[in-house]
Amino acid sequence: MSFVKGVVEELNRQEDLRIRADEFMQTQLSKLKDMVLPDIMERINARTDSAKERTARIDTAIEMGFTKRVATALEMTGQLNFQLAKIVDGKDRIDPDYITTLNVGLEKRIDDDVELSKAVGIGLSGDLTNSEGQTQAMLNAYNATDREDFDNALANLMSYTGGVASPKIDKPFDITATKGYKISLSDQNNIKKQVGDTLHIMFNDYFSYNQEMERFVINPNKEGSDKVENLMTDLEQKATELAESPFNTLSPVNAVFEVVNKIRPANGLDVDIINDNLDESFTNPQFTWDRYR
Repeated sequence: MSFVKGVVEELNRQEDLRIRADEFMQTQLSKLKDMVLPDIMERINARTDSAKERTARIDTAIEMGFTKRVATALEMTGQLNFQLAKIVDGKDRIDPDYITTLNVGLEKRIDDDVELSKAVGIGLSGDLTNSEGQTQAMLNAYNATDREDFDNALANLMSYTGGVASPKIDKPFDITATKGYKISLSDQNNIKKQVGDTLHIMFNDYFSYNQEMERFVINPNKEGSDKVENLMTDLEQKATELAESPFNTLSPVNAVFEVVNKIRPANGLDVDIINDNLDESFTNPQFTWDRYR
């Protein structure tokens, strides 16, 4: 009996030691949780708040008329907040087509750059908050009963503190901060004058000088004047677009010089030829009017 009693006592002692060891490990694990998890949650919350702010900016931009891809790209370059403030603060002075111009220009840049397109694609598909996943990861970490489970849960939880969910584009877009506003009335009148003076030289018979306006204007009674008037309207529009475009640094004066310098080499050509090929003369770097002589 004494032998059996001794065995039982030894087993009880070992079980007591095991229980005490388990209790000690649970106490240590609990202390580790209390020390590590609050800091991680603080980092996750900060990142989640930042993600919500980014999402809010993108949503606001889309409501204003930006495409989702352009809004996301501008957010990823850090330029969206400035553009939103610029539009809101200058709403009475901003070119009505400013957002459309940005959409067209930036969509083309994204399409033409494989790496940029890939980065924007990641930004569009990324889940910035994933609150359900965060909650489950935190519960797994709190409920872990041994160090191995805790380490695995902690690794998953750490994935929500940063990384691929908030990609960036290192190189910002070339958008001139001071451009995109409607040009002044005096600049509009100067554009009309410079274009009129140029076309007057090219098509003298169609023009007369208006003393009140102090510039050459088209004589509407001249046969074919409508074709010259269409050309004038197109040139004035192109000069205005260049002057207002955020993708260059041209002032209104330089913009109209850019336009009239494109058309001057066409002097002597029929107005129909010029009208038919005007757009190509601006978009094709190899274009020359000499091919039509």
